[in-house]
Amino acid sequence: MSEAPEDMTALEDEQLKIKYGIIIAKLRAAVAKNKARFPQLNLISVYLDRTGAEADAAGGHLQRLEDLCAYLARLGSSCYVTRHLHHNLCADVEAARSNSVFFNTRKNYISLPK
Repeated sequence: MSEAPEDMTALEDEQLKIKYGIIIAKLRAAVAKNKARFPQLNLISVYLDRTGAEADAAGGHLQRLEDLCAYLARLGSSCYVTRHLHHNLCADVEAARSNSVFFNTRKNYISLPK
């Protein structure tokens, strides 16, 4: 019977890994779509590349997302778009943490009028 909690933990870890991938993909899509209009978003791409955000590390996905939220909070102090991005990202991170439905159901975290 001691195997059941381990299996549950493995399942939860796998679900978090999947959500992590979705969150990173949505963040990259938001940056790619809006970086011409808001060049400061390029800093997010640099951060993701440097930290190896898509690397398949064993566990630690939630910590990586929390670190990313903290980084965006610092960037958001000087840019409204980054604050907006930070808000939507953190809402999804909280949803991943609590195993609930994502806050943002769009394919990226920024939707601006054209």
